[in-house]
Amino acid sequence: MSIIDNLLALQNHDAIIRSLQQQINDIPVRIEQEKHLETRAHEDLIRVTDQLASIQTQLDELLVRQSDTIAAIDSMNADIEVAVASRIAALEEAVGYKKRDLITIESNIAHAKENLALAEQARTNSQKKYADATANVKAYIENINKKTEEVQAKLSVAEEERKALVEVFQSPIEKRYLAYYERFSKRRWPVIAHISSNSVCEGCHMALPQAKQQAVRKAEGIVTCDYCGRIVY
Repeated sequence: MSIIDNLLALQNHDAIIRSLQQQINDIPVRIEQEKHLETRAHEDLIRVTDQLASIQTQLDELLVRQSDTIAAIDSMNADIEVAVASRIAALEEAVGYKKRDLITIESNIAHAKENLALAEQARTNSQKKYADATANVKAYIENINKKTEEVQAKLSVAEEERKALVEVFQSPIEKRYLAYYERFSKRRWPVIAHISSNSVCEGCHMALPQAKQQAVRKAEGIVTCDYCGRIVY
């Protein structure tokens, strides 16, 4: 095999390693996205629970007022029975006010009970969403951890295989070309580009000078593009 063939084989293998490394680097981001959904579901559950507690407090207060008002009416009715005639009219008027208050309170209680039922249903729905989100995140993380292990195993194998591909570069000139390849790959990818039929570097899409075109055709060692620095063949 020519040195170009060896470099191309190395580049193809490095492309696999880069892809595996990118998959591993993307995993924490994907896990964080899933956890964000769980956090939002938990925040919604807290909000709905607070709303339910507020409505429950309001209902409890109304029920206390209802009880107090009924007790006051009963007490006034008792007073009416024993009061002198001069107080009966005043007490009956006061009772009328209290009865109107009672009607308003009972209306508010009915409304509060409706809101409480809606809030309880909302909390139930929110609890289910939170439980589903938590289960989904757990399953996702378990799956992604398994995938991480698989990708890491593939990456380890690929990195071991790469060592064999690098070992074929034995002569000083081959090692110099390999060093160029390694340095260049850290800045730009791919390192090796084909020359199209119209003598254009497929890496940067610039036409090579005539001398470089001839050198590529004659396969006179390693030829680099004047514009992007890639090895061309």
